[in-house]
Amino acid sequence: MGSEVGISGSLRPVAVAACLALLTAPSVQAQAAPVIEHIEPTSGPPGTVVHIIGRRFGQGATAQLNGKPLPVVSSLPNRIVVRVPGDASSGRIELISTRGASTRGPEFRVTPLPPAPVIDGFEPTSGPPGSEVTVRGKNFSPRLTGNRVTIAGRPVVVTSATPVRLVLTVPELQGAGPILIRVRHAGDATSAQSFTVSAATAITAVSPASGPPGGEITIRGSGFSSTARDNRVYIHNTPLTVKSARADELTAVLPQKVASGTVLVDVRGGGRAQSAEPFVVQRLPTIRSFSPRRGAVGSVIQVRGTNFGTDPALVEARLGEARLTVRSARRTRLELVVPEGATDDRISIRVSGVGPARSEERFSVASSLKIVRLQPSAGPAGSELTIEGEGFAPSAAQNRVKIGKRRARVLEATSTRLKVRVPRGKSGPVHVRVPGGSTTRTTGPFVITRPPKVRGVSPRRGPVGTELTLRGTGFGDNSAVLQVTLGGHPLEVTSVRDDVVVVRVTPGAPSGPLKVAIPLQGEHELSWEFQVEAAPK
Repeated sequence: MGSEVGISGSLRPVAVAACLALLTAPSVQAQAAPVIEHIEPTSGPPGTVVHIIGRRFGQGATAQLNGKPLPVVSSLPNRIVVRVPGDASSGRIELISTRGASTRGPEFRVTPLPPAPVIDGFEPTSGPPGSEVTVRGKNFSPRLTGNRVTIAGRPVVVTSATPVRLVLTVPELQGAGPILIRVRHAGDATSAQSFTVSAATAITAVSPASGPPGGEITIRGSGFSSTARDNRVYIHNTPLTVKSARADELTAVLPQKVASGTVLVDVRGGGRAQSAEPFVVQRLPTIRSFSPRRGAVGSVIQVRGTNFGTDPALVEARLGEARLTVRSARRTRLELVVPEGATDDRISIRVSGVGPARSEERFSVASSLKIVRLQPSAGPAGSELTIEGEGFAPSAAQNRVKIGKRRARVLEATSTRLKVRVPRGKSGPVHVRVPGGSTTRTTGPFVITRPPKVRGVSPRRGPVGTELTLRGTGFGDNSAVLQVTLGGHPLEVTSVRDDVVVVRVTPGAPSGPLKVAIPLQGEHELSWEFQVEAAPK
């Protein structure tokens, strides 16, 4: 029993090792052998790059085709890229790992090299960057990426490809050079004639910057066609007729139905360009009316019409040769200020250089508004006041006059003289305003007087010392200002109220008419006499 245990113990490591060897040998062998799942492509001429996809390739694996080594382009654990050599023949691709294990994959068919490309010609022979060139020939690749093209050594984008025709986009470069076409696995071809890269299509200026429908515009720049029909011009997607053309200048006619927008030039077989600033379609302005018809320097004229726009900076307004200040602009209304040096003339308007539109009637420039003198300088309500000066409107209805804050009715008017009715109200400066907003005023007030009015006296006779009560209006409230006399002899004012005055007959007063006076306001003398009686004994 003991010997069995010993034998079993001594044999156990050997048995385990043998078993492990038997188990791991197939695994090692399986791991060492690479597996090819598929190849891309499965056929092609010498020079074709083939992708071998699989697993367990290991580092440094190599490939063969029909016994011929394939140069390795790149290597990854699950992908090896190789190139088919010139002397290769069709067969199955074999992959050999660094441990010597190998496996055979799908068959790769080596096809003959395609014929070299041939360039028969191209058109146009010149054009700006961005324009298209059509190359005709044969043996081109029908795949865009199968053709590599350069002009004067610069890469060119191929936008269309067939075996006999390529369409190219001219790159950004200056000068001239041949067109070179290299077709994958087939070789290359160089054109016998050079292609000249002309100036790029660009717009540097459009003049005028605005204009009316039916007008002409001049477009300056580069890369235009000297053939008018090969230049297509648009404003806001509306086509214009090209009247004349040079490589650096186009003249086009605006249609009747066109809106403001950027100018676009599209050259057939060339490039296209847009203006940096929009062209403003400005229709001819019209003047329908203006008011007032007369005004002094600094007065405002309201002009009504059409097509004025909304930017005062684009409006040019003149009164004869004098330029008016444009205070505000709306599509149908302008506010203009009459400048120094303006004379009577018609109003003319240009908007964005379009015009002029002229008023049918003339605007009359009045002298500067000025008040020289008032006659009189004071007076009661209802009296007449004459204002002498300059720049008044010759029509009474066109002059606005105020005394203080109350409006005075204008009775008569000339350019140098106004006659007005003094209104009821408080004293104040005289204000005069004429059409156009020109105003002036006096520095001092016109005094609207309120003369006192005596309606009754009691008693009507009496000796010296008698107190008289005068009833009426306009007496005020200042006894120091109010003056009451009897036959020219002053009486003593004992109390005063606007409607009642009490006075005392003073010694020496004779019989005679009573008079009440207030300086600067006026006076009232009674038509009957007060009788001064002798004092009783």
